Amino acid sequence: MLPAYVAPSLESDTPHSEVQALAQALSLPFVCQRPLPTNAVGLIVSHGGMRLLVPGNRALAWHAGFAPRRVQDGPRDALVRALDLRPGERVLDATLGLGHDAFVLLHAGARVLGVEAHPAVAYFTARGLVSTAPELEHALEVRCARAEAVLADPALPPIDSVYIDPLFPRESTVPNPMWAPLRGVAENTRDLSALVAAALGVARRSVVVKLAPGEPPPSVSHTAPPRRVGSKRTQYAVFDCVAR
Repeated sequence: MLPAYVAPSLESDTPHSEVQALAQALSLPFVCQRPLPTNAVGLIVSHGGMRLLVPGNRALAWHAGFAPRRVQDGPRDALVRALDLRPGERVLDATLGLGHDAFVLLHAGARVLGVEAHPAVAYFTARGLVSTAPELEHALEVRCARAEAVLADPALPPIDSVYIDPLFPRESTVPNPMWAPLRGVAENTRDLSALVAAALGVARRSVVVKLAPGEPPPSVSHTAPPRRVGSKRTQYAVFDCVAR
């Protein structure tokens, strides 16, 4: 995983002491000199907000993307349908990323525990979600950790469903300009079947995995094959859990 740092924007009038305080709070290095590191992910702080800088890409301001349009679909949204989401349920988003799916689930009435292993991405996304939809902050918790560690936490609150989006590292189509930088940060060596198995040990209702077009669902030992839900464009594998 690429390391991370916090740096002030050259155009920023934010005092360096404030940027340094943020770096200290996140336990990340404070970088002031230029050029910026080319082997790490940066949180670039300015008076106008914060941007995420992944090596080889332009600095990215958080944006909800197509999520607001999906929110308008309400219960017809493919992910909401795959989860068979009921208002008030707690969904563990094991691969939070930029939080667009979490944005949709929050607006659908879910309580979301978002898990993101990269510290810069976790903070960037949490800040973006809360600033865009402050009325939903009470229903969101973001943890910077590996999903496997969170799923193994004995103090984990009851989880109704777990959602996993592998981010399709093998996808060869034209990349989405917003999501493309995260493919350079994502943990591509993760054992998806093992992650699903761990999620099945926690979820009370279902584990839902997003599939790339034409991709077979993950195989999990001693578990019934999942249902495939969605359309030709967006598909999910749904593992139903035994009622507890």
